[in-house]
Amino acid sequence: PLPACIYGHGWWVSEGQKMSKSLGNFIDLDKLQAYAGRYSLDALRWYLATQGPLAGIDADFSHAKFVEVYNADLANGIGNCASRVSNMIGKYFSGKLPPTGTSAPATTYDWPAITSRHAGASATALGTLDLNAALAHGVELIKQVDGYINATEPFKLAKQVEADPSKRERLAAILYNCAEGVRIASLLFSSAMPEKMADLWKRWNCTPPPGVPLADLCQWGGPYSLKPGTPIEKGDALFMRADPAEPP
Repeated sequence: PLPACIYGHGWWVSEGQKMSKSLGNFIDLDKLQAYAGRYSLDALRWYLATQGPLAGIDADFSHAKFVEVYNADLANGIGNCASRVSNMIGKYFSGKLPPTGTSAPATTYDWPAITSRHAGASATALGTLDLNAALAHGVELIKQVDGYINATEPFKLAKQVEADPSKRERLAAILYNCAEGVRIASLLFSSAMPEKMADLWKRWNCTPPPGVPLADLCQWGGPYSLKPGTPIEKGDALFMRADPAEPP
């Protein structure tokens, strides 16, 4: 039978210019290896998948754009968020995931609904080879976890626990929500960044078993969710922030 779908895509250009022998501006294997060595292979995969010409128009492999995306999505995104959450769990709960409890502050964050929506939309986008849209749901979920941290201010709440021990349960619920949100986001990142997300799963003792559907892995409070008492290790930064002024 004839193929049901033939996928056409655009081209990569280099720093805003078409690659040519006369300019010598090729994005060759040596250059790709240099980016992988400096920023990690996963970061290179991320840029190629999210900024590439899969939508049918040409895409620019620009050093400035690479650093911008790397810092926004990875270093300041999931890397920083995972570090913040694991650091607070280590500081306030001796590195063990606290129980969920029922005392999380009233907010507009319905985490089961939020995570289900992002996981479902990401899976749908993958089904149509819309890689950028699929991976963008991981980015947006991390932004919501960051927003939740800013709204609930667990770092301030922790300072009140000694004077009012009843607030410890509330703090625990907040940090559990943050950690579970990061775990589900990491699953949405993992198709482009398998190595870095595997590193995070190892630190957080939540490596997903193979062969389980994404929807099941992403179920909030489901069989694959983080469990209270799980050791959470901060470790080194997943992605060190890049200096935009550094030469390519």
